[in-house]
Amino acid sequence: EQINIYNHTITFEREVIRFNINTHGGAAELIYNQNDDAVSIKLSSPDHGEETTYIEPHTLLMFSHSKPKKVQD
Repeated sequence: EQINIYNHTITFEREVIRFNINTHGGAAELIYNQNDDAVSIKLSSPDHGEETTYIEPHTLLMFSHSKPKKVQD
């Protein structure tokens, strides 16, 4: 399963539950690991490179990012 927040890609090694949440001035995803084991998460973006972490079983995790600023020439 994979989600994208702006130019960030978040990939989960197995299925997780996503909750719809409202945000102002950015984007966010609330994730729940309903599995009995930890789930590996791969985070990648051109700005920050690539990292791997995990979410513990039966745990909520929120990913958020403020709205990118427009670059003016």
